[in-house]
Amino acid sequence: MYLSKLLNTLITNKSSKGIGKLSDVVITNLNTPLPQVVGTVVKSARKDTAFFIPTGDIEEFTEKKITLLTDTINFSPFTLREEETLLGEHMLDKQIVDVSERELTRINDLELSVSSGNIFLTAADVSFRAILNRLGLPTWGLVLKYNSIPWQDIQFLGVNLPVKVKVDYDRLESLHPADIARFIFKGPGYRKGSEIIQSLEEDIAADVIESLPLELQANIIENMSLEAAAKIFSEIESHHAADLLTELSPTRASEILKIVNESQATVVKQLLKYPRGTAGALMKVEFVSIPATTTVEELYTQLRSMTILPEFLLYFYITNSKTAKKLIGVVSVWELFKAQPRERMENIMLKEYVTVSPFQSARSALRRMTQYDLSAIPVVSDEGNILGIITLTHAIKMLIPKSWQTRTYVD
Repeated sequence: MYLSKLLNTLITNKSSKGIGKLSDVVITNLNTPLPQVVGTVVKSARKDTAFFIPTGDIEEFTEKKITLLTDTINFSPFTLREEETLLGEHMLDKQIVDVSERELTRINDLELSVSSGNIFLTAADVSFRAILNRLGLPTWGLVLKYNSIPWQDIQFLGVNLPVKVKVDYDRLESLHPADIARFIFKGPGYRKGSEIIQSLEEDIAADVIESLPLELQANIIENMSLEAAAKIFSEIESHHAADLLTELSPTRASEILKIVNESQATVVKQLLKYPRGTAGALMKVEFVSIPATTTVEELYTQLRSMTILPEFLLYFYITNSKTAKKLIGVVSVWELFKAQPRERMENIMLKEYVTVSPFQSARSALRRMTQYDLSAIPVVSDEGNILGIITLTHAIKMLIPKSWQTRTYVD
């Protein structure tokens, strides 16, 4: 049954006497697969007040008739408790995420069902037909279809609610971070976005932050508690963290750097020394470098022992010793697949490779990458030491116009 058809249904007591009409339906926990109705709000026909009928007092609950098990009614004025939500007033027309279809949509009606004397919220209807039902307009039979989404596949966003409602956002964690970022961008914006991101696992939250436009990243971090912002900041890759710090207020940036781990703060401060628009400012420092005497088998062992692997692993950068940072060669993952387990890096590495300096323009680095068809390019100092790498994906993302970046979230 649909909430729109239940509203204004006459409610009668055990003696078949009308006591009022259904004004709304109350639930207490939105975060279960089947939220249970705890009662109904009834508008008295004789008095301009509303009172509460608990679900346990209801005998029959249909779109045509609602009857009670008792004649004893508590006519005290209804007062909404902090943990309670009204389906009609608080949820109709609110934004939701259809988790299964990865779409941001809107509740046009709600489906309820009765089982073993209990009433449950089972689904949300997002169809145009549901809007016509609410307006009392014709739906032209089978021409317009219902489009119901099971509540277990819905993430309620709780945007612009006039009451405080606890909303868990764990259903979002099954989605790709880019999808979550898109929902925040198109839907609740940075204030509610801060709440959503803080509720996610920290590694997922960091990926979502990185997927948002830089300006929105900064707005979200500014609206978080300092502790939450620092925890998420610690999960963000260093080059993203440096970009983000430049967008934050000096006060918030300083506060975050004081409480993140010392090694990350040191790396980020080093990256901030390079002017915006240079290769150094764009590079990521998470990469794998190994000495030339390392065998293929030893490299695999090293990778398996790492608790966190860099995102980019198409190339491995070869140095002249374990302690040195001087770049002497590059090995692609394709070469590793072809090599024997005991083959040394110095025997399979590419000795002629393309690099950029940290003070070259980022656009120059991108041109070199496209010219030589590279997925990443190493950034080296004047002494030949490897400082970081620039990936093609990150370079393109940072260099395309902001208006184009924004379109990727709304198209």
